Amino acid sequence: MRKIVMLMVGALMVLPLWAVTQTIKNPQNINTDNILTESNQWAQVMVDSMRSQAKTDAAFLAAGFFADVALPAGDIPISDVIKVLQYPDDQVVVLTLRGEQIKAAFERSLGLLPQRNSAFLQVSGMKVEYNPKAASGSRVTSITIGDRDIVPTEQYTIATSAPLARGALGYFRIWEKSQITRNTEQTIEEGVKGFLADKKTLPLDNKPRVIGKP
Repeated sequence: MRKIVMLMVGALMVLPLWAVTQTIKNPQNINTDNILTESNQWAQVMVDSMRSQAKTDAAFLAAGFFADVALPAGDIPISDVIKVLQYPDDQVVVLTLRGEQIKAAFERSLGLLPQRNSAFLQVSGMKVEYNPKAASGSRVTSITIGDRDIVPTEQYTIATSAPLARGALGYFRIWEKSQITRNTEQTIEEGVKGFLADKKTLPLDNKPRVIGKP
């Protein structure tokens, strides 16, 4: 019996931290009501985790890959945080895109506003400013990655889901599948669990990252 108990304890010691730590504090009520038209703090946690997981310059994921859900403030299971993902088993991959392609992607993302748009991109590691009164296709006024404006001919690494990288939601018009330069071999869910494992509080960023300025 003692030997069995010792084996069980040893097995627990090699479990990933997220498998032991099952809850996290959510500091405020959150939902996805605005996810098709604006930056959403819950979605931003997901893309932050993807960027951290893939160690890329930036990350984005289209609104159509998120679910219509809400989460109350308080101590919650990490599994409930992940319910915002429509497809948690999608793998995280890395696209290598030129600055001009990133700009074109956001013209597509913002082109239907103020209408709701499943192609609207939630972002990490970047800030996008646009003029909502400008004509569709000419709305982006600036994009920064880190603290630098993007350069049209420079290349940047972008973490995203495998389906979006393959051109879902019309993004095949912007980049090619051949621009997938790395597969992390991990799902979004696995990345989120790892990202949150050492955190006591859900790291919500209430500052918008996609900003309309007429």
